[in-house]
Amino acid sequence: MNILLSAYACFDNFGSEPGVGYRWLNRLLLDNHQITLVTSGWSYDRLVLQCSPLLNYSNLELIVIGAEKTDCHFRKFRPLYQVYLIYWQFLLRKKIKSNNIIYDVVHHITYGGVSIPSFIAKFGKNSIYGPVGGGENAPISLAKLCGFKSFVKEVLKKASVLVLKVDPFILYTKHTYKKILLKNKSNLDFYKDVNDRCLVKSEIAVPIGFEAKEVCASSSNVKRIIFSGRGVYWKGGVIAIKVIRYIREVIGRDDFVLEFYGSGKEFDKWKRISKNLKYITFNGRMKQSEYLERINSADCLVFPSYHDSSGNVILESFCRGMPVVAFNLGGPSSIICHKQFLVEPNINPDEIIRKFSEKVINAVELSDIKKHELSKFYIEKYAEDNLLKGAYL
Repeated sequence: MNILLSAYACFDNFGSEPGVGYRWLNRLLLDNHQITLVTSGWSYDRLVLQCSPLLNYSNLELIVIGAEKTDCHFRKFRPLYQVYLIYWQFLLRKKIKSNNIIYDVVHHITYGGVSIPSFIAKFGKNSIYGPVGGGENAPISLAKLCGFKSFVKEVLKKASVLVLKVDPFILYTKHTYKKILLKNKSNLDFYKDVNDRCLVKSEIAVPIGFEAKEVCASSSNVKRIIFSGRGVYWKGGVIAIKVIRYIREVIGRDDFVLEFYGSGKEFDKWKRISKNLKYITFNGRMKQSEYLERINSADCLVFPSYHDSSGNVILESFCRGMPVVAFNLGGPSSIICHKQFLVEPNINPDEIIRKFSEKVINAVELSDIKKHELSKFYIEKYAEDNLLKGAYL
């Protein structure tokens, strides 16, 4: 097939959004489709810098819109960035129109949020939008656990989702694409007027050739708990801190430590809260390969996010035999197939910390055999071959 893939973010070894575009592109190229990739200057420069093997495929044509300096400038200011991404879409539309080509499939894949519209469906005989996420509902009590400012932000976030439901750009996108791929089943509510076009489809996958290996057990008696993600309030960094304090100070397990990985504004707040807690360390953001090396001998990932629509970090952890404890919401509830790792969020806030802590301890104490079984299960379930199943029919 002749496919137009709109992937603003598309490069490897950096994070979820660029990784999603990169994985889908890789799978399509391996299946010998003729691909026209439209991406940003920001992505293209990184593809070149990484000497990406995908650039060598003869069935790949590149269209680069925007320069890295422009992209990076707007990414620093979230409201302006939203506007820029819409402007970028119009530049993309203009470029495609000048090519005077009707593709077999037009696929808009990033950024995969409900607030980002797309205007290129009509340039394909078939059109696909997503996998897209966002607008997931979460109990307001979870935001209260993270402080008053987080509570206010959560109220505003819920209000913005209501506004998006009547946004003319979003309505245009919903009703022009023939198929909408959703990251998780909770996204169905946002698209309830077009549910007949929707398919719940994972956006993430395990690279081809990835094999389940023996779990690298830690030689230390210290139990290493990992938190990984962007520094935004809804990632639940405050909840992670409360969980580790409960495990150590209430349950009495002083062999547990918490390691933060990532960057963003909220990290300053999380560092202030845990200033005098020597069992909590902050490691900043690092290359994906280095991060994966660090977590090879870790014992558990705490993922107390309450708005994630997917979760690469969840899949990365499970594939390495590291259990993940998360809320039974959004992306985590769709990815995690083992209920003993999910915490029900609709309970008393004080109970949430206790339940989360108990599940973390149980997860840490899994045998190496069980962890290896976890690794094998998730590698098979999320094999890269599964990405396209049902999406291009």
